[in-house]
Amino acid sequence: MTLQNIIGGFCLPEIPNISATASIDDTLVIDAGTEKVHFILQVPKTGTVTHLGFRVGTITTGDDLKVGLYTVDPSTGHATTTAYGGMVAGVVTPSANTFHEVALGTNASVTKDDIVAMSVGFNSFVAGNMKISAMAAAIARAFPHVIHLAFKYGFSPLCTLKYDDGTYGALDCLPCASSEAITFSSSSTPDERALAFTPRMKNRIAGFWLLLDADADCDVVLYEGTTARATYTIDKDIRASTAARIFTYRFSTPHEPTVGADYFLAVKPGASNVTLHEFTVHDAAMMNLFSGGSDFTFASRSDGGSPWTKDATRRIWGGLIIDQLDDGAGGGGGINSAWGSIR
Repeated sequence: MTLQNIIGGFCLPEIPNISATASIDDTLVIDAGTEKVHFILQVPKTGTVTHLGFRVGTITTGDDLKVGLYTVDPSTGHATTTAYGGMVAGVVTPSANTFHEVALGTNASVTKDDIVAMSVGFNSFVAGNMKISAMAAAIARAFPHVIHLAFKYGFSPLCTLKYDDGTYGALDCLPCASSEAITFSSSSTPDERALAFTPRMKNRIAGFWLLLDADADCDVVLYEGTTARATYTIDKDIRASTAARIFTYRFSTPHEPTVGADYFLAVKPGASNVTLHEFTVHDAAMMNLFSGGSDFTFASRSDGGSPWTKDATRRIWGGLIIDQLDDGAGGGGGINSAWGSIR
C-alpha cells in the first residue's frame, strides 16, 4: 500500500458554506397562526422517522409549536398541508436559543429521494412571537433551502430527521445547536483549543484551515498525543481583514500520522487574545451530519497538561488539508480530487 498524491489536496472536514462568523440566522419570525417556516429537504434513506429536530432562537412571547413532515407541490415548490408518510405532527413547548428534538405523534414512513417539507408553526395560536433558526450561508443555497411565509431563502436548513434505528439522515445542512466565538489567550483556562481526531487510514497532512479572528500572533500545532509533530505561526499582520475569516496554511513539512493514534490540531495563543469559532450539537450522534462525522470532535487542555479533555458534542470550525492518501494497493501516479464544500 502506497501513499498517492491528491492533486491540489482536499480539506477534511471540508470548509463549509457558512458566513464569515458562522452565524445562526434568527430573522425568521412567526407571530400569527398561519405563519410557518418550512425546511425543503430530500429524504436521505427509506425507513421510519420518529423525531424531527429544529432550533428556536429569540422568544418574545411563548406558545406551543407543531412540527411535521408535509408534501411539496411540484408546480410551486411550496409546502402543502398534506401530511407525508402517514405522520401526525409533534408538539413542543419551546425554549429560547435551544435545539429541540420532537417526537412525532405518529411516525412517518419515508422513501429515499422524496422531496418533503419539515414545517414549523404554532400548534394552536394564542399570542406567540418567536424566531425559528437557520444557518446563514456565504453562497446562497438553491437546495436544500428555507421557506419563510411565502418567501424562499438560500439559508442552510437547521434541522434533523431521526429514524427508529437511532440514526440521523444526512440532509446536507448544518444542524448546530449553537455557533460560538471563543476568545482566549495563554492565561485562559483552557489555553489550547483543538480539533481532535484519530486517523482511520494512512494519509499525509499538509496543512489546515480555521475560522479565526487572529488579532494576535498564535501558533497552530499538530500534536500526536502531547508531542508536537508540526507547527505554524499565524502572523496577525498578514491577513485580509481584522474580523473573523477562514485561514488556510501549509506546514513547512507535511506529516504522515499514525493510524489509530490520537491527534489534535490546536490553536495556541500567546499573551494576547485570539477568537476561535466553534459549534455544538444537541446530541453527539448528530456530529455525523457534518463533514468528517464523529471522527472529528473537540478537545482542550491547560498549561501543556495531559491528558486532553474531549467533548463529543463540540467542534471547532476547522480542519486538515490532506495531500496524500493510501491507495490500498500500490503503484505510482496521482489522484485528481475535485472534492469541495457543499454544506
